Amino acid sequence: MNAIYQNQKIPKGIWGETVAARYCEQHGYRVIARNVEFRDGEIDLVAVKGGVLFFIEVKTRADERFGTAEAVTPAKRHRLLRAAMRFVQMQGLTGAPSQFDCMVVLGRPGDSSVRVRHYRNI
Repeated sequence: MNAIYQNQKIPKGIWGETVAARYCEQHGYRVIARNVEFRDGEIDLVAVKGGVLFFIEVKTRADERFGTAEAVTPAKRHRLLRAAMRFVQMQGLTGAPSQFDCMVVLGRPGDSSVRVRHYRNI
């Protein structure tokens, strides 16, 4: 396993986003941006696959007892949508098809059994 996964000092969220980005790449996505921040929202990952833009919210959990994709509340979805609209405008991608997904990374740095659950069209 790559050293980045075994370093216990990496903040949980950054570690989870790194795991999710690697999952994307292994499944044919090309990650084009990470941690895109605007005043009114943030996007954890932006990826492209098959001409579609994917705006991905990443949730990192030690296990499923601490919640999964339901942690993406309607308010969070609204902020994600606003940030995605701003990203599309700034990058000149208006009109590109897009999708909002959630990836839940289950595990901790150093775990040998880290899992990624991919929820599509949240």
